[in-house]
Order: sequence, then C-alpha cells, then structure tokens
Amino acid sequence: MKPPPDQQQRDIATDPERSVIVQAPAGSGKTTLLVNRYLRLLGRADKPEEVLAITFTRKAAAEMRERVLNALRTRAPEAREALSRDADAGWQLSNQPNRLKIQTIDSFASGLVRQLPLAAEFRPGARLLEQAEPVYGEAVDRLFQRLYRNDPLSTELASVLALFDNRYASARSLMMSMLGRRDQWLELVRDVVIQGQRDSASIRALLELGNRCLSERIISDFLRPLSPTQQQSLRELVEHAADNLQRELTDDTDLFRFAGGMLTTKAGKLRKKLTRWEGFPPEDRAAKEDAHALIETLDDLDLAALADNLRNLPDIEVEPDSVDRLSAVAVSLLLCAVELEGIFQELSATDFTQLVIAARRALHDSQAPTELALALDYRIRHVLVDEFQDTSEAQFRLFELLLQGWSPEDGNSFFAVGDPMQSIYRFRDAEVRVFYDAWQNGIAGLPLQQIRLISNFRTHQKLVGWQNATFSRVLGRNSDPVLGRVAYSPSEATREATRDGLSCDLLPVDASQADAVVQRIEEILGANAKASIGLLVRSRLHLQPLLPRLRAAGIPWRATDIDPLVTRPVVQDLLSLATAMADAEDRLAWFAVLRTPWVGLSHLDLEPFAALSNLAEAVDNRLAYHDLSEDGRERVGRLHQALSLGRPLIHEASPRAALETVWLAAGGADAYTGSQALADAERFFALVDELGNDAWDVQQLNQAARQLFAEDVGHAQLEIMTIHKSKGLEFDHVILPFLERGARRPDPVMLLWRPEGDGLVMGSRDGDSVYAWLAREDKARERHELERLLYVACTRAKNDLHLFGSVAEKPQSGSLLHLLWPQLQESIDPQAGSLPALKTQASSREQSLALADAADLPGRLPKGYRWQFPALTLPQPPEAIRRSAGESPAPPDLPEVALGTLLHDALQALSTMALPEDAARYCEARNDLWREKLTDLGVDARHHDDLVRELGRQLCQTLADEAARSILSAREHAASELALTGIVNGEMTSVLLDRTYVDAQGQRWVVDYKTAVPHADMELEDFLRRETHRYRPQMEKYARLASTAFPEPLRLALYFTALPRLVEVSDLAFRNA
Repeated sequence: MKPPPDQQQRDIATDPERSVIVQAPAGSGKTTLLVNRYLRLLGRADKPEEVLAITFTRKAAAEMRERVLNALRTRAPEAREALSRDADAGWQLSNQPNRLKIQTIDSFASGLVRQLPLAAEFRPGARLLEQAEPVYGEAVDRLFQRLYRNDPLSTELASVLALFDNRYASARSLMMSMLGRRDQWLELVRDVVIQGQRDSASIRALLELGNRCLSERIISDFLRPLSPTQQQSLRELVEHAADNLQRELTDDTDLFRFAGGMLTTKAGKLRKKLTRWEGFPPEDRAAKEDAHALIETLDDLDLAALADNLRNLPDIEVEPDSVDRLSAVAVSLLLCAVELEGIFQELSATDFTQLVIAARRALHDSQAPTELALALDYRIRHVLVDEFQDTSEAQFRLFELLLQGWSPEDGNSFFAVGDPMQSIYRFRDAEVRVFYDAWQNGIAGLPLQQIRLISNFRTHQKLVGWQNATFSRVLGRNSDPVLGRVAYSPSEATREATRDGLSCDLLPVDASQADAVVQRIEEILGANAKASIGLLVRSRLHLQPLLPRLRAAGIPWRATDIDPLVTRPVVQDLLSLATAMADAEDRLAWFAVLRTPWVGLSHLDLEPFAALSNLAEAVDNRLAYHDLSEDGRERVGRLHQALSLGRPLIHEASPRAALETVWLAAGGADAYTGSQALADAERFFALVDELGNDAWDVQQLNQAARQLFAEDVGHAQLEIMTIHKSKGLEFDHVILPFLERGARRPDPVMLLWRPEGDGLVMGSRDGDSVYAWLAREDKARERHELERLLYVACTRAKNDLHLFGSVAEKPQSGSLLHLLWPQLQESIDPQAGSLPALKTQASSREQSLALADAADLPGRLPKGYRWQFPALTLPQPPEAIRRSAGESPAPPDLPEVALGTLLHDALQALSTMALPEDAARYCEARNDLWREKLTDLGVDARHHDDLVRELGRQLCQTLADEAARSILSAREHAASELALTGIVNGEMTSVLLDRTYVDAQGQRWVVDYKTAVPHADMELEDFLRRETHRYRPQMEKYARLASTAFPEPLRLALYFTALPRLVEVSDLAFRNA
C-alpha cells in the first residue's frame, strides 16, 4: 500500500523522544496518530501510569481506550513495543485496563482535587452540578437584595445597575455568565481588591496591564510575517508621515494606531493611494513610492485584516470615570462569588469551574509548586492532549502548571493534536488562540516541534479539490489569533474520485425546500439502501418544516437531542397548565390553557375573558359565564371541576399528582389522536416527578423541559443532528439544507471583558475604546467561527455533499450560503439566466404531504365530552389511558414580534431628534436599514416587504397625530426606553418605560406603545376598553416603580400606533410617599 504523502511528518509526530504539536485537518487520521503515539510511549514507560492522555469528552476517552486495548488484544504491529514492555514488566494491561490513564479533562481535574482537597480549598464529597445556571442566578439575586437593605455596599451595586441603564435582567445575565467563567478572573480580581483594599488605583493597574498586553499582542501578530528590514521601513515611513502632519507619537501603541490609519481605509481595506491626509503630499514622491511598495507587500502577504487591527488599537490608559464604574463591577463580582460559595456550601455542591480552580490550587500555591505537583512530576512523564483546538484559557493554564519545570533533556514529552479549522466550541469557552500560542511559543517553557498533516483518508479527490478551492477563499491564507481567524490548510486526498461528489440545489424562495430534501434522501436510499446519510443543520429550529415531511414519507431516522419535546403540542399544553397553576396572575398561561384541545374555547368565547385581569379567579368564580355560549360554559365548567380536584393535591401530594389529575379530569388524555402524545406526556410527568416541588418554579421547569428530546428510534441509514454534534463523524452522503438561514444576533451587552496576559481587558458601552475593540473582536470571532462551522459540515462527507438553499438575488449576511456564494456563483451557468431549481414534485407526493399537514391541525374535545372518573382518588398512570397528538395555538409569530421591536426602536430614535415634516420620505430612507434589522432578528426574507410597508404606515400615522408628536417632542425630564429596577411584591423586578416626560402642569406621563389592532368585527371602543383592562396589571407595576423613582404625580397611558390613539389608564396615579 502506497504511504500517505505526509508519512515522514507522521513518523516525527509519533516519536516518543519529541514534544510536538500537530495540526490535523479533517479526515487525516488524528485518532489513529494519537493511539499510535500512546502505544509507543507505553513501550518506553517504566509504568503505564506515566503516560497520561487527556480528551474533552467521555465518548472520545472511551473510544481511545477501546482502540488501545484492541491493538493490544489483536497484537497489532503498532502495539509491538507496548506488548513487549507489558510482558516484561507484568502489567497485564488486557486484564487491568484501568492502569491506562486515558481521561477527560474534568476527570483529571477531579482526581487532582481529591488527592489534595485542603490545599485545593475543595469540599470532599461535593455534588458536581452539570447545570449550575440556576445557582448562579440565585447568587446574583441574593447580592442585589442588599441594594434595598441599606447595606454598606449598596453604592457599588447601584453603580453596577446604572452601568446597565437600571436593567436588572441585563446585569443579572452578564454576572451569571461571569460567574460561570470565574476561573478566568477570580484570582486576579481577588488579589487586587484585597491587596488594594478596594482601591480604584489597583483596579486601574489590572485593567491597564490587560490593555497593554492586548496592544502588544496585536502589534506582534502584525509584525510577525514581516522581515526585520520591512519592519524598520514601516517605522520610518510612519514617523515620516507623522512629521508631515505634525503629529506627535507618544508610544508604540500610538505609532502603530497611526500606521493602521495610514495603511487602511475605514472599511478595513488596504489603501490604493496615499494623499496629504495620510502624511504624503504630492511633492513627497520618494516616500510615497516606498509606502506604496510596502502596501503591495502587505497585500501579497494578505495582511489587510491585521493592519486594520492596528487602526482600531484601544487606549492603554483607563479614564477615571471608567475606573470607578469597573471597580464597582469588580467588587460586586467578588461579592457575588462569595454568595455563590455560600450557596454551594448549603447544597453541598460545586460546578466544573470550581473544579478547575481547585485543580490549579492543588498544583500550585502562591509561592511554588505544591507537593502534589512535585509528586506528579515524578509519576507523569508523558502527556497527550486530544482536540487541542478546543482548550480554554483556564485549561491551558492547568496544563502549564502540570508541565512546569519540564525540559527537552529530562526525557518527558508533551503531545498536542488538533485542528484550528474545526474550533467551533467558543460557547464552551474553547479558545483557538491557545492553539496558536502553543504553536508559536511552546508550553510552560517547553518548545514544541510543529507538524502539519495534509493527507485526507476520508474524502475522494474531486470533493477534496472543491474543499480546497472553497475554503482557501472562505478562511483565507493568514491567521489572526486575536480575532479568531484561522488560515486554511489544504489537504491531499488518498482516495481516487469515482464521482463529482457535489450537488447544489438553489431554489426560489417560494419553493418547498423540505420537499426537495426528502426527494433527495429517497433517491439516495433507492440507489443504495445501505448508504449512510448525515443531515446536518446549523440550528434545531431549521428542522421544523422538515421532520413532518420525513414522517409523512415514512423515512426512519436517528436523532440525538434534535427533536425537542417542548415543541410537541401536548408538552406545550402541559407547560401552560403548570405555569397557570403556579401563578394565578399569568394571563398568557391561562389564555393558553383555555385554548388547549382539552378546554377548547372558541375565539368568541375568549373575548369576555380578555377584559378580566385575573383569569384564574374568573374560572374559579365563573365570572363572565353569562357572556359565554352554552358550549363555552360547559368547557369552562369542566376545567373548573378539574382544578377543584387537582389543586388540593398541590399541598397534599406531589406536583405530578396535582398536574396529572387536572389534565386527566379536563380530558387531556382524550384530546389528542395517536399514541405518541401519551408517551410525550409521560416523559413530561416523569420530569415533574424528578423535580419534585421545584416543578412549581416555572423557570426551572421550562429549562428542564427544554432538555427533553424524542427518543432515538435505533438503527437507521439517515442520521439527523446539528453541525456541532457531527464533529468527529463521517457519512457516505452529507446533506446541508436551509443554508440561506441566519441566526438572530444577540443584543449588544453593556459590558465586555476577557483576560489578557496577567491582566483583564474590560470596557463599558459608553464610547470606551476598549469596549469598541472588544465588540469588534466579538463580532469578528463570531464570523470566523461560522466559517469554521461550515468547514466542519462540508468535511463530514466521504462520497457526496448535497447543498440546499433558497435565494432570490443574494443570500443574507450571517448565513452559511453567504459564505459559499462567491464560489457557487462561479459554478452557475451564465447562459441559464437564473439559478438552477429542482423539478416540481409529483402530485401524489403533494397530496400525501397535504394529508400529513391536515393531520397536524389543532382539534378540541367534542361538545358534551365527559371524563370517566377512575375509582381511585388519584388518577391511573397515563400509560393506561388512550392518548394522541394534537396541536395547541402557536406562540406569536416572529414577524409580529419583529414589527413591535422595530417600531419601538424607531419611536425611540424619533424622540431624540427634531420630528420630520415629511414622514413618508423619512420612512422610505430607512427601508433598507429596516430590512437589515429584520434579517438580524431572524425574520424570513419573504416577510420583509410586508413588514417594512406596515412599519412605514404606522409611523406615518403616528407622526401625523398631534398627541404622538407631543409625546415624542417633549423634552422636560424626558426619557425613552428607560429601565427601572426595584422590588414589587417581594421580588426584584425590572421594567422598561417606552416613554416618560413631564408636561407643562408638572405631571409625569408614562406611555407604553402598543401595535395591536381590533378584529374586523370588533368595535373600536370595545377594543380599547379590553386592551386597557388587559394591560392594567403591567401599568400598575410601572406606576409602583416610577412612584419611587420620580417626585411628580403620575399619569399613565397606552398609545396605539396602528390606530393611532392615546388612551389614559385611569386610577393608577401614584405619588412618591
């Protein structure tokens, strides 16, 4: 058999005498390389425990262990040295496989802590929480309760809230996130705060150290590809241009920031010409020619992005105002960590983050390595790390502590293998920059030989050729570790091509992409029933139109954590019931219950309830019964009877007993058709049973329910999963549907941070240059990880890659199709005049799918239904009762939500400017901007024109209304989107006031915008009366918080933009006592 083209590199990588770092692209046999090196190290070891292999998942550890044992059992050639050493030393590894130290990083850290719990400050026996977010939230809530108790630290807490514009939910979310990553800041902040005794100068030094380290890294990354001569030429040209502009350059940061502006445009492109504005007047020809030659060199080296980084270098010095704000954040975070530790003690629990912190302490104290570290240095001689591109900063520091003191001469070795092009776990704190740091600088002072593999054993030549051509363009030729950019490393296929291997179906936006995908799957299985097919999606949500089509076509599939039960109607209905029983004032939940199939009120019978503030009370006391139809009274009466049976069980029995009794007595088991719904309901009730009384915590129940997925059907040729889940797998055929779909971009946060060197880089959203850099960095990292996600998806295919997308003119930015578009455009036949489309599906197929859709339509129990009560007090288990699938009303459509979001944004913007006289022209000028925002919100392009048109209509009407112009133009003590936080009914509450101002009479108005419109058959006054009652509890909450924040008497109103109409909510006037 012909050796692969990189065999020499593979031999070096498995040499036990060398410490190496290996870049192993997709299909290059990374696991085989890792196993072979492990076996060779066993052949040299005094004890098998000297060789430690670390992976990042239990599955990977189990797979590696099995492959090592299999090589030993079958006496494979690569295991020859290990077998000989095993026999000589009497290890008996086949009978004692636990002597093989192949562990996950978490298992290794846990083992360290158990050996030295006191030094690690770790409680033995603590329960490890895999989902610690609820505990983080409790810690933050406990901290901020101090704000209302005259606590000495309330000033710092108030400053933190002010930083977030008094939006407690935003502050809470960010602090929870930082608690989950406290291994990156806790020791730094604790040392500074304690040593400086909360002195802002200490915080300032920590932040400026981080800024300086960041600046040095950015400059170093730019200079690295340049020769010393080129670097010197650059400095001379920059200083020359600065002299011409009479600009003083104070330090390196200032010099290189000026260089970035000289070399690049604001769009981040290298300049094509230099003018007097860059410091090169017309008469300065020689210098200008030298500068142009330098720019050409930068272009040849593909350094435009790195040069643009220089333009955006953040300031090193931190302004005093920023220091005060960030000092308050640092102190609050430290206190929050203390609260968290207290909760962990109460629960006798801990989390993964604390495990890593404790493991570091076990290896190193403030002065020197611990006894355990010295003992491990004797016991562990060789370390191998798999998937090194997924290492976090904290894990890398743990490896550094483990390897401290190692040198090439002592016989120890370190081996890291990974592929930066497959680094796609940033949401788990994977940091691709760590790979490049080790690649360039080694680890813990130990130099690493760089090995880059090129062989691809998975995919045939033609498809590898397409991958090389495509991803050299998508990923580029240069890496930028700071912004997370990874250069493409091409592969060479070892398999001959027997087919083209690529198909691309670009469909019109009104075509059914799901039907096209199902047809392709049928064609593949028809040609080869044993072919493996991987259907990969960026998000589970993208599967919603596809899964019903697969069911209708009778195509079995395997899916792990892909089909969430929370999207199933019966589970949605049960969640609504649990929420309603837990919170009598949750109107949305009660409305959802009234519309479930087992209650089934018609729209007409719902109208009387809309005018009532407490629906639970209305059902209990039979309010509004006189306005219901006979059928409606019967249905509500049945619900009332069911609640009468179940509510006593809330205190007398378990949450499951209470919920299940109400559901069964209301007819839930008979309200759906088919057998699957009953199984889904049983899964939900089992979850409620598991949670116990915590099931009445609606947030916790919903979070737990989102982790319920349909069970795997077993063996099937088609496997469905997210692209993230597919990493490490391969299929004969890979199908990538819905490539045109993007993902909603998260809202900007008020504070951004990350560790850098021995410092902390942190900035707040107030014009801070550090924040501007971090926001730019975050956006770039997100974009580059999306590029790598596409690479992972495309490289799972062995034989064929099938791309599907829908497009009108060009794909939206942020989609996978947008990344592929330049390459795909070149393959489109220009004479065809349009994009290739799939043939129309057969009419019989359309009919079968139509029938499948019809079967999913919501239904309700028939008139006169009566539930047969069981003989026992408690209901029989659901598995003894007939059940089925049905559908509850869907949540509000995304387009409807997006319309409200954009309208609120537009009104906020209008309140800060002189109101336009020509409203139509104003709106027309913003149409493209609104379309971009709709894309960011994840709204399908098919809805954009209608939404933009409706948004323009409502804004034009609003701007023509005198009441609205008065609201928007008011300036006296006015604010828009004002956040208020306080305690209402004993709970921390945050609200957002759409508009507030003080009128000429000294009264403060609080106005809430609404986009609702009455039904065609509803009188306007009835509609306004109903909406006023509907939003009365919300406005009362606003009034309670506003009365504590403002001294003026309050007036509250709703403004309906679609009508337009201002309606005052009476009897809610509050004064600040």
